[in-house]
Amino acid sequence: MRKSLIYSILSVILVLLTAFAAGADDRQEPVDIIVALDKSLSMEEELGAVKEYVNTKIVDGLLQNGDFFLVISFFGKAPIVISDFIKGEEHKIEIKAKINSLKADGDWTDIGNSLDVLKTEVEKRSNDNRKKTLLLITDGKNEPPPTSRYYSKDGSFSHEYLQTTSETQKEGWKIIVLGLGTTSAKELAEQLKADYIETPDKVTSEDLAKILPDLAGTLKIKGEAGLTPVGQDNKSLLTLLVETDLFTEPPQIVISRISLEADSFSQDNLLRDAFRSTLPKTGEEELNIPLVFKSGLNPGIHKGTLYFTFSSSEHFETQIPVTFQINSFLQNYYWLSAPAVLLLALIVFLLVKVVGGKQIVFQLLVQERPLPKGKDTFAAKRGGDLYLKEGMDQFGISDKKTTKNIAQLNATEKGISMTVLKEDRFPGLKSSEKNILDKDYIIRTESGKDFHVRFNSLS
Repeated sequence: MRKSLIYSILSVILVLLTAFAAGADDRQEPVDIIVALDKSLSMEEELGAVKEYVNTKIVDGLLQNGDFFLVISFFGKAPIVISDFIKGEEHKIEIKAKINSLKADGDWTDIGNSLDVLKTEVEKRSNDNRKKTLLLITDGKNEPPPTSRYYSKDGSFSHEYLQTTSETQKEGWKIIVLGLGTTSAKELAEQLKADYIETPDKVTSEDLAKILPDLAGTLKIKGEAGLTPVGQDNKSLLTLLVETDLFTEPPQIVISRISLEADSFSQDNLLRDAFRSTLPKTGEEELNIPLVFKSGLNPGIHKGTLYFTFSSSEHFETQIPVTFQINSFLQNYYWLSAPAVLLLALIVFLLVKVVGGKQIVFQLLVQERPLPKGKDTFAAKRGGDLYLKEGMDQFGISDKKTTKNIAQLNATEKGISMTVLKEDRFPGLKSSEKNILDKDYIIRTESGKDFHVRFNSLS
């Protein structure tokens, strides 16, 4: 009886230890976290909340074994408080004790000197191919001592590091400036090309946890932005492939404004409503953002830059170059060229008669993602298989059998029959259709979006 009880207790302990070990290091990739903390006299009211946030949310909540943690405290000088790799819970206790020992007792605030130290430490970590985050916390009051080379009577400052952070960001750095109870730090953030977050007066550690983004997670645009041609209704669809990595929770973004500076015009906001999306913790997500252009724009190909304004703490690049087309009258009203289409169809029909074998010419119309003009027309010949394929939310026709195919098409005496290969892509549709010509279908993409598709007969 006693042995059984002992075994039961040991089993429970083993289960608890296993569960703890499994949840302790759920992020597989180590990261570098750098905190530059203003501890000048002007930070006296805010420093307590900042220290609690660093200890609870960064040291306890974020850092894992193998992560690198660097803390620089700055005032008239910029000593290094912590510079080490995380080595277990006892090590974290030592780190938190050092954080708690910081006091807002520094004379002066020499931001330029702190950037000197920061630049040296950053260069030491520049070639290890790890995700990096720099969090600079300050009230933004730059008051270097007269002995500093960055001393100025008006408190302004300049530093070579301000010109190099844009390159640092391209290497995967996430740079955040937290301005405590003031707008003075905003200028510093703009010069650093960093994310700027401003706090209210008397901020708490809970407030900081809510407004600061996930320090380890990265979010960026992969590849080029795509814009569908601007039609007669002045509408277009912006497509962006967003790549996320190392988030602890699915990040949410809210785009409140998209402005455009193009070669011959500008527009203050292309959004009709704010755009919201929840992204994966790690992976890729395609965003399709509806845009509305103003009327009376010159048709043709245009180049410009999109400027994004976010009302969420997480966001990707705020400036993205784009090339787009504004359709002309004939491009908008292409149906006016129907006689030419009919003539082309007649020629195709006659060629089919000469060559032999019945062919059916049809057009694949996809309302949400139209195929390029001239590449949306296909011919099905009796005895030859065609396939409806889908990839990256784009439908097309192929004569090759691949895993991307979702249906098989065959020319018959009555039209074109369709055999469904992937039933989950055709909600409410039976396994086969005898004739799909001149009919509308709802077809679901791999990402779960419903597109309206029509197989338009041309012969």
